[in-house]
Amino acid sequence: MRKISVLLFLAWVGFLFYAGIALFTSGFLLTRLELTNHSSCQEPPGPGSLPWGSRGEPGSCWMASRFSRLVLVLIDALRFDFAQPQLSHVSGEPPVSLPFLGKLAFLQRILEIQPHHARLYQSKVDPPTTTMQRLKALTTGSLPTFIDAGSNFASYAIAEDNLVKQLTSTGRRVVFMGDETWNDLFPGAFSQAFFFPSFDVRDLHTVDNGILEHLYPTMDSGEWDVLITHFLGVDHCGHKHGPHHPEMAKKLSQMDQVIQGLVERLENDTLLVVTGDHGMTTSGNHGGDSELETSAALFLYSPTALFPSAPPEVRPEEPEVIPQISLVPTLALLLGLPIPFGNIGEVIAEVFSEVEDSQPHSSTLAQASALHLNAQQVSRFLHTYSTAAQDLQVKELHRLQNLFSKASADYQRLLQSPQGAEAALQTVITELQQFLRGVRAMCIESWARFSLVRMAGGAALLAATCFLCLLVSQWATSPGFCFRPLLIPMAWGLTGAVVCAGLLATTGLKLDSVVLGAMAAVGSLLPFLWKAWAGWGAKRPLAALLPMPGPVLLLLLIRFAGFFSDSFVIAEARAAPFLLISLILLLVAQLHWEGKLLPPKLLTIPRLGFLTPAGPPRHNGPFTVPWQAVSAWAFMATQTFYSTGHQPVFPAIHWHAAFVGVPEGHDFTWLSALLVGANTFASHILFAVGCPLLLLWPFLCESQGPRKRRQPPGNEAEARVRPEEEEEPLMEMRLRDAPHHFNAALLQLGLKYLFVLGIQILACALAASILRRHLMVWKVFAPKFIFEAMGFIVSSVGLCLGIALVMRVDGAVSSWFRQLVLAQQKAGEQSSLVYTGAGSSAREAQSHLLPPCSQDLLASGTSLFYNSKS
Repeated sequence: MRKISVLLFLAWVGFLFYAGIALFTSGFLLTRLELTNHSSCQEPPGPGSLPWGSRGEPGSCWMASRFSRLVLVLIDALRFDFAQPQLSHVSGEPPVSLPFLGKLAFLQRILEIQPHHARLYQSKVDPPTTTMQRLKALTTGSLPTFIDAGSNFASYAIAEDNLVKQLTSTGRRVVFMGDETWNDLFPGAFSQAFFFPSFDVRDLHTVDNGILEHLYPTMDSGEWDVLITHFLGVDHCGHKHGPHHPEMAKKLSQMDQVIQGLVERLENDTLLVVTGDHGMTTSGNHGGDSELETSAALFLYSPTALFPSAPPEVRPEEPEVIPQISLVPTLALLLGLPIPFGNIGEVIAEVFSEVEDSQPHSSTLAQASALHLNAQQVSRFLHTYSTAAQDLQVKELHRLQNLFSKASADYQRLLQSPQGAEAALQTVITELQQFLRGVRAMCIESWARFSLVRMAGGAALLAATCFLCLLVSQWATSPGFCFRPLLIPMAWGLTGAVVCAGLLATTGLKLDSVVLGAMAAVGSLLPFLWKAWAGWGAKRPLAALLPMPGPVLLLLLIRFAGFFSDSFVIAEARAAPFLLISLILLLVAQLHWEGKLLPPKLLTIPRLGFLTPAGPPRHNGPFTVPWQAVSAWAFMATQTFYSTGHQPVFPAIHWHAAFVGVPEGHDFTWLSALLVGANTFASHILFAVGCPLLLLWPFLCESQGPRKRRQPPGNEAEARVRPEEEEEPLMEMRLRDAPHHFNAALLQLGLKYLFVLGIQILACALAASILRRHLMVWKVFAPKFIFEAMGFIVSSVGLCLGIALVMRVDGAVSSWFRQLVLAQQKAGEQSSLVYTGAGSSAREAQSHLLPPCSQDLLASGTSLFYNSKS
């Protein structure tokens, strides 16, 4: 029963930590409110007349369509410099030779010979740079938030208004081929689709070759209006080999041939768009917000003239940059579609310069008309969103609305007399662009919205649980410690929370599972803390609750404070071994100063935590594990995490672990996720499961020493004759001398380990909340919090499994002792000696029944067994 009580109590403490983490996360990593409104041709985006080009045109909507067909080629991870030409050699400088440069030769040739038909932009991607979030941005024009990155491998259908939905609602035939993620985002939206699995990053060719098998026959059939392809070879090559590998040159050359084949088959009413969803780092990964990850290529081409003038001469290091979401409103208006309701992107104005119409309107007016429609749609979205949610900055919102009102009034006035108003139109265009760019900047800042109440509640619950671990770990060593008081207030609190939840549910209120879990945690924690403090804590000085040695406490405080520094978090891989070695050196210095430095064979890391000034371990009282050992053990888990090549950032995750030991083409996503998780948190698992060994190792290493055994009556003379029998190497058998103390020691060890881990997750939570507006919050502090939270969950589960395993072994040893006692009883000749202390004659009586290795254990073990029973 005591063993079950220890496991239940540790599981309850883990639940308290989980509730605190979940409550804080729900306040820190909130997603923005997703509106389900949809744009339609029947509802203009705002008051006033529509642009002149949309009046009376068949199939026209807000603006007359310029193209009736679209070919969208999405090359996953097509970084901008992948589309750049091979730089010419400059005298005096070493030649630049990178495998990926100059491989899109046909694209470059089109840009040179047809400058009015083609344009290359640098598409600026908003983090997180994961595929699913980029697909959402490329179709909705919105800004997926950070927490959506967690569903990168469990996509859900997009509920917001998007380009695909607008195309299908207007009867366009949309054909897709490529990454199967599109099937999860847009189920049933395509008139024809060829999906291919995307998870195996080692496979560079299956998806690309499958697309090429259907691409040109589909184009030649003409049974499509919009053709979307999503190639994965470049991205997979980056993950497998990196961008500087020769395989990358081969994949880019293949993509160049694809572009050439498409251009040769395009008709005059078709627009070709080639773009990347994100970039990649020098190691081929993505997911963060570095310059290489957020830089993608965007190429536009039309068989008819699309741009009124050639592109301006710019240096390769200063390309024309546009936000990635600008593609959404641009494509919508070019195809004669309504702009998706939640779009906050800005149209690429220069593609609206040439408009074929009988009326003599200037290119400037055409650009102003497109920008005004775009601004009307964004203004309508802001009005609807600010009514439903209160997370936009009120002052900035009013300023932007006033700016739009002025620009809109000027535009409507210029429509009445457009002749000779070029300068005024340029002013209107500038004002509309300022409005659109201001809205995007405001949304980027505001949609990192936080619930301060939940964040404070989660941090407070984590701090209270850490205090609970500290309190009970000291309480467990007190002489009058009993397990039953641990469970009674916990059970009453959980019961009260369940009853409260049931009452709320019967009233029809919608319950948040996170809040409900936090209520259950607080409801069980407060009664326990009150009873524990009133019954034990108030009777002891506060200093007794902080028994940690000064160096250990200082080290924990340094590590706690370090989580508030972005530079420390980034350089923690170098700081972790320094802190660990510092702790070890302090312990060695302390032992030397006190004259307790043992021979070199005993100066091992596991022994250091137990070399206290109290001398050799002779545990007549409760067993304890010093804080030095627990802290060093936790630090070694962190050091192992870094030394195995891991970092607390998403691009550093070892995705290749998902394919270790599994067949090619498997469809077990859960197995791949499990393998990646096991690879990432292997150090947490191993050290947590092995933590109970800290209680056993000092006894296993104990050398033989004198210990008087109780002799049975009448054997005193024999004992004097055989003094060598006084040497009794009990070692780990001492733990069986007091099973109650052994269980209490396991509980204390578990709580100390959870306390050290809990301090780390508390520091990460406080750092993320205090620095929530810091420039590095999403790059450093948020990923660190997520990794620490996952590491804590894995470690707590592993700790409970390790303690349960030790208890299982202890139960097996107890059963073995019972069998030994039964064997003695069957011997029958000197069974009375067994019950009176198991003297030396017991070994003689059992020599014919037991192996030699068990005879010594029998004499000591049976005595300890009966002592524990008494």
